[in-house]
Amino acid sequence: MYAGHLNQVNRGASANVTSIGGSRSEPVRVAQPVIVPFSASAAPATVDLFYEVDNADGKLRPGEQVSVAVPLQGETESSVVPAAAVLYDIHGGTWVYENTAPQTFIRRRVEVRFVASDDAVLSRGPKPGIKVVTDGAAELFGTEFGIGK
Repeated sequence: MYAGHLNQVNRGASANVTSIGGSRSEPVRVAQPVIVPFSASAAPATVDLFYEVDNADGKLRPGEQVSVAVPLQGETESSVVPAAAVLYDIHGGTWVYENTAPQTFIRRRVEVRFVASDDAVLSRGPKPGIKVVTDGAAELFGTEFGIGK
């Protein structure tokens, strides 16, 4: 993980492990933290965290990539929008379209803290109660910039 985020992680709590591309019916595996000295990579500014997961059923294979949700410290109130509402520009910027009046949409910048399931948790974004476009957001983006079929 990015070294700058390390102080936000609750290193004593368990993490959740799921298969990438697996079905939603697959169980979430609970992984316990393993406290070892840090290992790091200087170029990408990352550190490695280690967790131990029970694999008695043998469904996890060596080298398999999995998704790991690590717990954060403390509680923070954040705005949440459907992940489908978030658009990414060519530079990696994140945006949503607010529905400000009938047939009126304004693109607003947001900052995504993390994505959990089908929700994007924001560190900066619209105030609670603001309507954002989910279905058709990509089409609005294409219309705004003249991209289309």
